Amino acid sequence: NRAVNRKELQATIFEGKGEPMYTQSYHRTLPGYNPEWEKQFEAKYGYDPAKAKQLLAQAGYPNGFKVNLISTVLPGLPEMPQLVEALDVYLRRIGLQVEIKAMDFAALRPLYRDKKAHGLMWALRGTYRPPEENVNIYNYGKTRLVAGFEHPLIDQKFDALRKSVDVAERERLLLEIGNIKFEEYDFINLFWLPVEATVDPKVIGEYNFGTITGVFTHLDYIKPPR
Repeated sequence: NRAVNRKELQATIFEGKGEPMYTQSYHRTLPGYNPEWEKQFEAKYGYDPAKAKQLLAQAGYPNGFKVNLISTVLPGLPEMPQLVEALDVYLRRIGLQVEIKAMDFAALRPLYRDKKAHGLMWALRGTYRPPEENVNIYNYGKTRLVAGFEHPLIDQKFDALRKSVDVAERERLLLEIGNIKFEEYDFINLFWLPVEATVDPKVIGEYNFGTITGVFTHLDYIKPPR
């Protein structure tokens, strides 16, 4: 996390678009969000290659280690290969031995679902939806939807969340899960990006569209030009 220059990525690859993602799956407009993450983000996650090298040495890797960056593509985020190339530069700067490997996402999926994706890193895109849905996909150790970062406390709190119908308790549990994710650096969080569609005004007069993980929906809302 400390090796990644998020401001540079946002200014270049995404042309200044998007807003920071302080904790994966948690947006400020959704339940369980903790405003303290925003206040602490720079101190904990801010770009600092020297600090990254220091942390590597403290962890027992003064000469870095080998990592394979998987270059793949998913609908909704065509910039994934460019993100991987940028990550290659950032990780090499702190002494890691990096190799980029192109792979179809269909070949990558069984690796992480079967928990065999060791020594690999790749870019990923999700979607804006209630955080418990994304936690179930990325963090809940009893499922194998994505098999991201797992933690026994997250499993414990998520089990309680699934059983609760009390709004206040559910929000408290979501916040506690989010705090674990934030403190344990479960992902290299980047940005919440706006969904964009390019249309020909000669063909499309109006399209109040929606998307689900990169797939455009509600095509029946398309209206022709007047």
